[in-house]
Amino acid sequence: MSKVSEPALPGLIGELFLDVDDAMSRQTQADTPVNRRGLVRTLIAAVEGLAWLYREDVMAAAETMGLISENERRALSETTYFVSEDGKISEQRRFISTTAMVRLTARLAAKCALGDQPNFGVEGWANLKQTIQLRNRITHPKAVTDLTVSAEDITRARSAFFWFSELMVSEMARTNDTLRDYSKRLGDVIRLLEVGDEAALTLYRRLQEGD
Repeated sequence: MSKVSEPALPGLIGELFLDVDDAMSRQTQADTPVNRRGLVRTLIAAVEGLAWLYREDVMAAAETMGLISENERRALSETTYFVSEDGKISEQRRFISTTAMVRLTARLAAKCALGDQPNFGVEGWANLKQTIQLRNRITHPKAVTDLTVSAEDITRARSAFFWFSELMVSEMARTNDTLRDYSKRLGDVIRLLEVGDEAALTLYRRLQEGD
């Protein structure tokens, strides 16, 4: 297997992909139970990191275009607030599963960009859910059998990782294309307003309506 170049993708994504490349190489070269478990854990850790980047990217675009609701913002921030008996406001982190977060992010992305939501009725999504369950089992084992990872599990885990990676890239590209178009139209409005063009108000209204 060819190694991923370290400078190719700096930042979180680059580090995640280096980990995945290393774990896949280890498991391919020595298909041991330890390396199988290590690969599953690494692949799902990478998915969780990519899901976080996907969420942040879509949230930023939705914020800019004014398309995110307060409920969506609160849910995606994984934060709730409560008031104690002495009137103090406290912040509490609330965990949302990776799969739930991905579905909510995809729904928000569909509000930002034209087109349908990704198809979650496909094998890739089913593979991802099963692999997350497998990772949870081997990370919190209650019996030696909980540590078993089959060859089929490995095939499924690899497929799930690459399916989700491609979904994230395509969805982020679609959302960012829409944001660039929004920014261009906003620039058009500003220029029309600057020269006092009466068409500016009409164009602005169209921009707000998302036409």
